[in-house]
Amino acid sequence: RAPRRSGDLPAMMPGSRLRCAAAASRYADRVEPAPTGGARQPESPTKCPDGELPLLPLAASCAAIVALTAALAGSPASAQVQILDPPDLEAAAFSDGEFLSLYGDRSAVGFQPGALDRAHHFLRRLEVITEAFNRWSGVAVPVVGYLVDREKWNEMQMPGLYGIPLRTSATAIVLPSRGDDETVRMWRSILGVEQLPLNPGEPLRGTSEEAASLAIVDVLAQVEAARAFALQAELVADEEWIGEVAAHLAARTLFADVEPAKLGAIDFVYDRIYERFGGERQHALAEFRADGLVGEVADAETWLWFQGAFARAARVLHEQRGRKSVKHLKKLSDRGRLDGAGLRDAYPGLAAWLDSAFR
Repeated sequence: RAPRRSGDLPAMMPGSRLRCAAAASRYADRVEPAPTGGARQPESPTKCPDGELPLLPLAASCAAIVALTAALAGSPASAQVQILDPPDLEAAAFSDGEFLSLYGDRSAVGFQPGALDRAHHFLRRLEVITEAFNRWSGVAVPVVGYLVDREKWNEMQMPGLYGIPLRTSATAIVLPSRGDDETVRMWRSILGVEQLPLNPGEPLRGTSEEAASLAIVDVLAQVEAARAFALQAELVADEEWIGEVAAHLAARTLFADVEPAKLGAIDFVYDRIYERFGGERQHALAEFRADGLVGEVADAETWLWFQGAFARAARVLHEQRGRKSVKHLKKLSDRGRLDGAGLRDAYPGLAAWLDSAFR
């Protein structure tokens, strides 16, 4: 396989680039029309007054497909961009011409026909995520998302549960393209609720509960993207839990900056996961494996419990230093102090968390 040049985005699914004209004609009925008078465009690419993700017009996404190489070549920040080739699993699964692609400045989304609205929404999220990560660390962190339906997920024999995003390489995430009755039932069962939080209201397709199940998926996907950031920004250490807390902290900091109205619901999700799967001292910290999410429900429950625990730790760090907390971790890393002892010294509340959370 030929090496990828720095600054190139790969053709993730060979022969499947989405052309602007085809997208406009074939999928026009699946894209929500702008309200009369034009949609409000936020002044900042990373903030919106109402706490929602900023709008990235569909035309801009399509134009990026045509002009991406030139745009990247002219951007100083993008000179560092290097997206890895998909691993063998993805290369085989996504090479059949069934998938289409949308490209942003630092990220890309592959999706099946019929999921353009979902792909466009998730690309906007990835663009906000990767722009913030680059701004915080000076390190380019490109991320690729693959959206698949349940049938394709099963056909590909993906490990893990449909309804929980799966990171398949340093920069690639596979996640559901749509919610369904099963994703709703699964998340109701996990959280022990009759009505899911993060309900966005009536979606373009499906029910509001199905859309809420996808919203929970996207919360977890933001952490998966942040794991790529933690790796690239060297916020990982010999102790695996440190990289996990750093990833949750980066994801939380971004939610606080861009979608602060969702923080309460996000905390509720992680707290319920943590409590429903055993609460304090259910596991020893040494039991954690970053790649521990596999198909068996018991392992998924263990992995989810740890996510709830790490989310709580990230809350402790964020409460102490706010939006400066991620940059502070980077400083600790640069000084060689990003370890258990260094974090305990810098964040007294973290020691209490370590003592109370684990066996």
